Amino acid sequence: MIRIVVSAITDIRAIEALLKSRDVAYEIDQRSMGSADARQAFSTMKAEHQWTSLPMIFVDETFLGGEPELRVYLNSTRNDSPVMAWLLGVGGLLPFVALGLAAIADIPLPGMSAGSAVLAYAATILSFIGAVHWGLAIEESDAPTRNRLFTASVMPALVAWVALLLPTQSALSVFIVGFAGWYLWERTTIWQLYPRWFAQLRTLLSAVVVLILVCVAALA
Repeated sequence: MIRIVVSAITDIRAIEALLKSRDVAYEIDQRSMGSADARQAFSTMKAEHQWTSLPMIFVDETFLGGEPELRVYLNSTRNDSPVMAWLLGVGGLLPFVALGLAAIADIPLPGMSAGSAVLAYAATILSFIGAVHWGLAIEESDAPTRNRLFTASVMPALVAWVALLLPTQSALSVFIVGFAGWYLWERTTIWQLYPRWFAQLRTLLSAVVVLILVCVAALA
């Protein structure tokens, strides 16, 4: 059970919307601050948990933190792995594999080389994974974090655009660094915001894409 300690003036609309969207049971523990005893009890609770503001969120009577910590907790406990997401994600690798093999075997395609087709598809996918952060930003209530997510979301598309202006081998190198670098950046910054299944899917897809691009760069 999730318990949210609040005062009469604590705004928890975003937290309640989040919990309701995940169909998570919770209770509100409203504390009065009108008496000296009540204020002393709150000060004691803050000191005990080294927390300075409301709301204070507890899970099974274990102190969790505030809204950001609740989001991380809910994402870490989500085990619902959508089959469609996996099908579409893994299916999205098929053009990489087919075009990569065509580029290595020097098989021409209608209207363009296989190498150019690989670059075009790589640019599409790199832009797509950046857009994930736009969705995270929409749900973020903290303004500085939201702005960072919005800014970060457009960076892969800019990298992809620059790569397409370069010769093929240079472009492949940029895409390899782009996919690997973006994955590592996510791991060190916002990985905790992802549901477990999505983190697993991202790891698999990123590893395969980078491997394919490395093979094309080395063998084509």
